[in-house]
Amino acid sequence: MNQRLQGICPHRGVHNPNRKPQKAALRKTVLDFSVNASSESKSKVVSSAKRTAIPCALCVRQVRESDVQGVADLCAEVFSTAGSPETDSAELRGVLSALETSYEQRISSDLAEQIRTALARKSEAASEGRAIRMEQRVAKLRRQLALLRGEPSPASPILSLETDRKLQALRSKRMFVTLFAADRAQPDGVLGCLTLTVKRVEAKLPPPFPTSAKERLYVCNMAVDPLARRRGIARALLERAEQIGRCWGETWLWLHVDHDNAPAIRLYESAGYVIQSIDPWWKIGKRRLLLSKELVPKDYSLKVKTDQQMKEDSVVGTNNGNGVFQWSVREGDDS
Repeated sequence: MNQRLQGICPHRGVHNPNRKPQKAALRKTVLDFSVNASSESKSKVVSSAKRTAIPCALCVRQVRESDVQGVADLCAEVFSTAGSPETDSAELRGVLSALETSYEQRISSDLAEQIRTALARKSEAASEGRAIRMEQRVAKLRRQLALLRGEPSPASPILSLETDRKLQALRSKRMFVTLFAADRAQPDGVLGCLTLTVKRVEAKLPPPFPTSAKERLYVCNMAVDPLARRRGIARALLERAEQIGRCWGETWLWLHVDHDNAPAIRLYESAGYVIQSIDPWWKIGKRRLLLSKELVPKDYSLKVKTDQQMKEDSVVGTNNGNGVFQWSVREGDDS
């Protein structure tokens, strides 16, 4: 349960949910929300005569229920071709192709189920959290009313430490979103996707082993259609994830990438991500780099006038004789 998925499929166009998965070579892995953030890896070279670049007027939005299977199919096709072995044996290629077809279908079905489960948990957590916060508001109003009446403040079990912990747990469940990138001309076609969730990325051992590491906002399962690459889709997905992280009040964003995935590393470093660590030598599977980026809040500071500027501003006006004062403002140098 420690190997990771990463790779691209060189034969993919805009996703068609009705077509059968393409055959490729087999690679062992684990299905979870811990797949490396990027699928921008080394791909097989395909003749340009057989491929047509996809024009891209990009639209990035949150995934809907109708999009889940398309996102799962894209991830399955992209990730399942990583590390495809080369062979000159036609018989062996046939065996590997048959195995890969079954493997890709399994990835697609399992990942779609995981996304739907996470979205359902998010919806339930949001409803439960709203109910608890409403009870807290009612309890606060009752205390204020008792204070006004001079009565003893009623007991409020809803304000217990256990309730605060429950709200924090519900918040973690709500911090999940899958982003969906599509061409505006074909809004149902999947060009790229990204999952934003929380994970204890600094833990030395995977769950269920205990750890004191903190939960971090984490990017995973990022995949881009090979025909739509080099058009800023991955960067647009990252920027949207960072915007959401700021809205959630997070100050850092974390992700993993294979240590030999030079294109993805360049992308992240150009976007401001910094390498924090590398997987230990004893970890099974390809070693990964852990990167993070500080989510600096946007500058929404107000322009404040100096005392001198305030003095230079004055209000002037005239009385038109009917009881109405017509006024105007003469601004200083800051106008």
